[in-house]
Amino acid sequence: MLLGGRAAEVRPQAVEAGPAGLVLLFLVLALTDGLGEELGWRGFALPRLLRRRGPVGASLLLGVVWAVWHAPLSWTSGAVLEGTPVWLLLVQLPACAVGYTWVFLHTGGSVLPAVALHSALGLFGVPLPLTDGD
Repeated sequence: MLLGGRAAEVRPQAVEAGPAGLVLLFLVLALTDGLGEELGWRGFALPRLLRRRGPVGASLLLGVVWAVWHAPLSWTSGAVLEGTPVWLLLVQLPACAVGYTWVFLHTGGSVLPAVALHSALGLFGVPLPLTDGD
């Protein structure tokens, strides 16, 4: 919006669901995307990476793997990330991983806050821009 875009372009669609709908969507995302991914990323991979690297190095490495994991969704018809430039994922997800690692470390290594963060970002995250071809 600061660059001349419309509010509807950056307003999360989840807002249309209302309070009860948001709670339901959050729970669904927590059980599917959040729990499904975060047990692997923060529950399994991150503690092992932290044994060999510092928090920033572990985060950035995990973030790159996370981006590569999601890259096929850029070319998947109907996927949330369809049309998103892969280079943008390679910038965004390592940066997000640093924040996730901070949360993980400051909650005593708990995966649940990462699940909640993943779910909340799924609901309220601003959509990434699409490639010029879309």
